[in-house]
Amino acid sequence: MNMNKFDPMKDIQKKRRFKYGAFAVTLTAAVIALVVVINAIFTALCVKNGWFIDMTERDLYTPDPNAMELLEQYRGSEEFNVEFIFCMPEDKLIKSELCNMVHNIVKRYDEEYDFISVRYVDINQNPQILDDYLLTTSATPKQTSVIVNNGVNAIVYSINSFFVSSDGTTDSIYAINADQKIVSAVMRLSGENPVAHFVTGHGESVDNTALRVLFEDAGYQVKEIDLTEKDIDPDAKVVVINNPKTDFWGGNQAVNEIKKLDSFLDGSAALMVFLDETADELPILEDFLSDWGVKFERQSVRDTSSGVPGTDGQVIYAKYSDSSIASPITSSLKDSSRPLKPVITNCRPITLLYDDTVGKYFSNNGATRYATSVLVTSSNAVGRPLEGGEPVKGVKNVLTLTVQDKMKDNVKQQSFLLAGGTNAFSDSQYINGSSYANKDILYNAMKIFSKKEVPVGITAKVFSDDTLTITAEEANRWTAICTVLLPAIVAGVGIFVYARRRYL
Repeated sequence: MNMNKFDPMKDIQKKRRFKYGAFAVTLTAAVIALVVVINAIFTALCVKNGWFIDMTERDLYTPDPNAMELLEQYRGSEEFNVEFIFCMPEDKLIKSELCNMVHNIVKRYDEEYDFISVRYVDINQNPQILDDYLLTTSATPKQTSVIVNNGVNAIVYSINSFFVSSDGTTDSIYAINADQKIVSAVMRLSGENPVAHFVTGHGESVDNTALRVLFEDAGYQVKEIDLTEKDIDPDAKVVVINNPKTDFWGGNQAVNEIKKLDSFLDGSAALMVFLDETADELPILEDFLSDWGVKFERQSVRDTSSGVPGTDGQVIYAKYSDSSIASPITSSLKDSSRPLKPVITNCRPITLLYDDTVGKYFSNNGATRYATSVLVTSSNAVGRPLEGGEPVKGVKNVLTLTVQDKMKDNVKQQSFLLAGGTNAFSDSQYINGSSYANKDILYNAMKIFSKKEVPVGITAKVFSDDTLTITAEEANRWTAICTVLLPAIVAGVGIFVYARRRYL
């Protein structure tokens, strides 16, 4: 017969378990509530005070060291201040992924430099608030725009201009270039900006080109010019001729464009000329360029050994020349611990015409001109004549520099001609790619042309960088290693082990 006996000790233990269990649950709930409250308070303080730790793999929100070095010259300036104006309230701004990324980076610079400040305006509610900032620009800001203002002049950037995309859409964005844009904006607003003329009237590539944006980011005022209608601006430092389709006017024609270019280069100035393999013969322009020691050959260059894999030698990794004359453009790049590779495509070779006895020089009217190579191909490159004929194998010049030294009023003046055998050298995929040297080569050239600091060395931060910069020859070598050498090593080890086991 089973009888339930009253056990006072068990009853006490049950009450204790309930009591301690209830206390544990209450304590846990209280701790969770406290953590939530502390987190909410700390988050609010972070948003209000801009507390931020960059924990991204590629330090997306950490100011670029090269950018900071360029901005040091403005630190402590009492007369120079730059304001970054976001055109929407901050609470809306942080809900937009792209806008908030740019906002976070600008805030880091705001914290670091006393001359940089951040402001928020709601242009939908108060469009008239921007009137004072937009007197010097014709751009129409949107809510996603960023206005950079120094109290006198203003620049309007679209939010997309702070990013790099493969086709210009937000869906194809793969990197952020905010560091460069921030430095560029500061430098553009810091003083007088040299003028860069892009020549029009001959079918040139001008509008919305990466080369044009590059000049703007370097602090130049970019102006288009038709030399048949206007004279070159006295403040111009650089004139760009980008792959013209028709020839220039010269000689006894109504307007002599060549004479204007010649007069321009008689002072401290620079001319950039890019002609790719598709360009027709331009006898008047090419005759003028021959006076500067360069001849664009009627050939197309292919280099399967130094080409990008899968391009049949059309897209080529060029090599830096050893020329001391070109060293201001190339030395910082080729002497780097991890030198970037310049890329060329659709290229035609350039022949240097000056006598090679003393560094390719020639004197004319008191001026001394030196023509030299900047970038060359490998010795395996082949020049294929466009009109038919036997291919010519050997090293090809693909980017050249001519320097003219002249004494004028007892002052030494230098002028330059940078000639490229491709207009694709400044394509956005090569300019914006963090693995290529094209952008820094052009920036270094701009720096010596205008004697002005430019935002060189600041690369876009790629969200996920899987770019390969190996040549076809290197790819073939690694393929051979992986498919032949490694299996041979494994087979050899297997045979050795088999032989040893057999005779044990």
